[in-house]
Amino acid sequence: MKQKVKWADELFELLWPYRCTPQSSTGETPYNLTYGMVAKILVEVGEATLRRQLNDMKINEECMKTELDLLEELRKKVRIREEACKQQTARRYNSRGL
Repeated sequence: MKQKVKWADELFELLWPYRCTPQSSTGETPYNLTYGMVAKILVEVGEATLRRQLNDMKINEECMKTELDLLEELRKKVRIREEACKQQTARRYNSRGL
């Protein structure tokens, strides 16, 4: 008999692709907005991708520092984009005469 898997045990694997997918309202991934770097999806971890083959740790560290410096600016841009999206949605909704 197959053992039942608790939903909490599977939650991480289900949410990870969402965290790594750019959202339509912000244009950025939730992971990038939180941590200031691009995350790999689980398939990329085990596969030899071009991104992994060309990885230079020294350059990677410098880029990460730069990205972290620019993170607050990125978050501000996303807030503006998100607010514009909300206003556009409100205008469409209110123009229908509801």
